Amino acid sequence: MTFSCAAGDMKCEYLRIVLEISHIMDSTYRSGVIGFAVDVSWVRHRDIHLLTVGRYTYTSDQRFEAIHSPHTEDWTLRIRYPQRKDSGIYECQISTTPPIGHPVYLTVVGKLQRH
Repeated sequence: MTFSCAAGDMKCEYLRIVLEISHIMDSTYRSGVIGFAVDVSWVRHRDIHLLTVGRYTYTSDQRFEAIHSPHTEDWTLRIRYPQRKDSGIYECQISTTPPIGHPVYLTVVGKLQRH
């Protein structure tokens, strides 16, 4: 899955990367896990930085936030005011045995030129 955004674009004040965990897990895991609570973590690959676990944010960069709507399987990594340096691979990890990970590729391009 790939996302892109233009830094400084008003439409891109914040970037939301949303994954539904049932789309990541194959049917073997879905049948046994979705009914139970699982922890979902977001990791930035560039520096192997644990950004969030559940709704708790581990990074000091306050632009990052995990969002989970109750009674859904949607987990969102929100990045406020994305910058070029935010480009790279982010991984959504689900705490199953064995753990399941799903990479997301993010590209933040430079500011759009207005003519």
